[in-house]
Amino acid sequence: MSKEMQKVVLYLEPIEVTVEKGKIEEELIRNAKIAAMEHIKSDFPNFEYALFDVNALNIVDVEPGMVVEGDEGAGIVTSVSSGLVNVILAGNKKTCNVPELLKVSNKSYKEVMVPRRIMELMKDFYCEGDCGYIISNGRNVPVVIGKKYSGAHSLWNLEELGKSYSMTDKQLAKEFIDIE
Repeated sequence: MSKEMQKVVLYLEPIEVTVEKGKIEEELIRNAKIAAMEHIKSDFPNFEYALFDVNALNIVDVEPGMVVEGDEGAGIVTSVSSGLVNVILAGNKKTCNVPELLKVSNKSYKEVMVPRRIMELMKDFYCEGDCGYIISNGRNVPVVIGKKYSGAHSLWNLEELGKSYSMTDKQLAKEFIDIE
């Protein structure tokens, strides 16, 4: 019978130790590590903790275009910055989470793609999280619109993680194909 696992992150208070000065800095640090381990064995420091799913993501693993799942459901990552992950969910709901609250979803991008909300008089308006297609090399490529930088949107390929395209609003108006 396998045991159910849980990820626990301990945030320790600083540990202060006094050690003999080394001839080089590396020796000093090595002595400090040894002293800190001895200190922890006899007097564990105060700490705060966080509990996460064992399959939780970390900031290094998350990429725009990835299908992820959290407490609010499955969605598509639109951007990753400053340790936070923006995700678009069904109903055009946007969330911003730390990656540890997310895990890779078993759902396909087709199940979670969010259609662009087209409002009268705003047919050429595009937002982060809008999903659709662009034509590249003669085929429809599924994309999600990411952040806008310097007048251009990043469009993230949903079939090839890490691959992106850059388009202005004018280019999107000509080339973006809405999903139904």
